Amino acid sequence: MAVKTAILATQPTSYCPLDDAAGTSCHDEIGLHDASVPAAGVTLAAIPFGAIRAPFFDGALGSRLTIDSDSRYSQPFANALTVAVWICPLALDNANVAGTSDQYVHFLEKAVASSSDVEWAMRLYNQTNPTRHSRLSFYAFNLGSPAGKGAGSYMEFGVSANDATSIQAGNWVFLVGQAEPWIAPDDLTRAAPCGSRMSRRSESRRTSTNMRISTCIPGRALGRSASEDLRIPALKDRSRI
Repeated sequence: MAVKTAILATQPTSYCPLDDAAGTSCHDEIGLHDASVPAAGVTLAAIPFGAIRAPFFDGALGSRLTIDSDSRYSQPFANALTVAVWICPLALDNANVAGTSDQYVHFLEKAVASSSDVEWAMRLYNQTNPTRHSRLSFYAFNLGSPAGKGAGSYMEFGVSANDATSIQAGNWVFLVGQAEPWIAPDDLTRAAPCGSRMSRRSESRRTSTNMRISTCIPGRALGRSASEDLRIPALKDRSRI
């Protein structure tokens, strides 16, 4: 079965394969919302990814794809959310970053602005940070400003006991972030399945998160999670997985 066929069989909310060769948008296979391509900063069909070619993001401010807001991309819609993405970092220390001591970039997020109403985000920390080295995190934040409070989980090679995947420049990695239903106010932490060192619960958002990471040859099916040929964005409500 073709990878795209297998993905569509899961009935995702949206699936952008990012295999568009040119144009001002990247199509959504589901037809919900296409992603808009900026005038500069993103080059389509530039990076080899299996049998196709994926976009290149030059790292400048504004080098991103944007998608119209939709409540179906939010955790409260189904009281659960799964976000899956392939990334290939070509630099492990980014210049345009957030954070003070440990600096990072959000390579995938749902937000009104970077400092307000950031609902969820996937984050990559710089490799030469003081304490968080190439850490990958998934967060479900409380709405409002300032942003950054909520539930989060992470994977970091050499720190997370079950993380056997080092982040290297030029290597593709497959990431899955899950925002699960809230259980109870006293259920604050638990071991998360399939990869995350910790799953943390947020009383105000009433959700928990976990994260998993894997590597494989792009485009080759290695089981359900590794065969999902997704980069940015790939969004599902958990009720339909």
